[in-house]
Amino acid sequence: MSWKEAQPLYRPTRGHWLQRQYGFYNGHEAFGDDWLPISQFTQDLLFSLLIWPGCRDSKDDGDELSLETTLANVKAAVASAHAAIGSATGLLMIKVAAPIPGTRRKGRPLRACVVQSIMPEEADFSASDLEMREPSLRRKHRKHLSTALAAVEKMLDLRETHKPDNKRLDWLILPELSVHPDDVATHLVPFARAFKTAILAGMVYEQVVPGQPLVNSALWVIPRIVEGQGLQTIIRRQGKQHLSPVEQPFNVPTEQIIGFRPCQWLVGYEWSPDVAKDPLWLTGSVCYDATDLKLASDLRDISDVFAIPALNRDVGTFDQMAQALHYHMFQLVLVANNGAYGGSNAHMPKGGPYRRQVFHTHGQPQATISFFEIDDIEEMKSRRQHGLASSGEWKYPPAGC
Repeated sequence: MSWKEAQPLYRPTRGHWLQRQYGFYNGHEAFGDDWLPISQFTQDLLFSLLIWPGCRDSKDDGDELSLETTLANVKAAVASAHAAIGSATGLLMIKVAAPIPGTRRKGRPLRACVVQSIMPEEADFSASDLEMREPSLRRKHRKHLSTALAAVEKMLDLRETHKPDNKRLDWLILPELSVHPDDVATHLVPFARAFKTAILAGMVYEQVVPGQPLVNSALWVIPRIVEGQGLQTIIRRQGKQHLSPVEQPFNVPTEQIIGFRPCQWLVGYEWSPDVAKDPLWLTGSVCYDATDLKLASDLRDISDVFAIPALNRDVGTFDQMAQALHYHMFQLVLVANNGAYGGSNAHMPKGGPYRRQVFHTHGQPQATISFFEIDDIEEMKSRRQHGLASSGEWKYPPAGC
């Protein structure tokens, strides 16, 4: 041991690169909770203006812009935010950039997976434990999720035998109330990072605002490659505004669950090496919110895939709703329902009836895994023009679309 280590000498602080990278981080997570409706523009602007020595330069050089230019950019962003408010719902629609993790390639298709898990079951619900923290229930719930994620990996092996693509998975959807908050960091985030997969998962009732009742929501877990910063995993919470008839009795005599939907998130799946190409916009709503025709109206012209994590007994009604919405919204609509009731399905407004139903899982109780691909995203993005051409590939668009 050196004599210097035992002497009371002055030693300067040694900064590690991790401290320089994250110690003054100004991203969404630095502001607070995952539900905060903060845009990508706001994050990038603050990152540029508050850049510090040792940090990598921002790619937009926002710190080098003049005051007039910066003010003009802010005004343009505010105008864009106002324009993004849904005319029917009054809801702010916020887009999240999700740069492709890994090497881009031309015409990258979307491969998605719907897990029809079977937890929680009806017997698992208790008005005294809506957060499902009872130890034996937690063990059962966590084991079910672990096994489901392991099964997805095995099913990817099976998928490789007839549709090979290096076990790639771009999007994973799990039903309403299927994931406990304690399992996000231990299960969902590692899976998302390992497979570079975006995840939309229904969350168990959770208190997201201190002192307020519980909320029903879904989490987006999105791995993304950021230039100069590497692989990041961001989390955004999609709230549920409208309580279902099954949930309302939990508020008697004391309110335990409230509606909560600060904004509507749209995740941009980048499918082309051409940065000018519009991403494939993925969005979702939790179960009963999908019956809100005002929301469907606002999303019709800005989203491409509408996912519905559900825990729904009335399978027939949701089947018919998906069949109607996929035409009225003129996009792919999918329902990921709890396996206790079955009925997970996906529909696309294609011309031939056999092509409209992408998949449909019947029967209950069934824990199942279903895949679907959008092989030609460029065609998907121009589906309205193809429909108007009456080629037969797509249905003719609905009025006003």
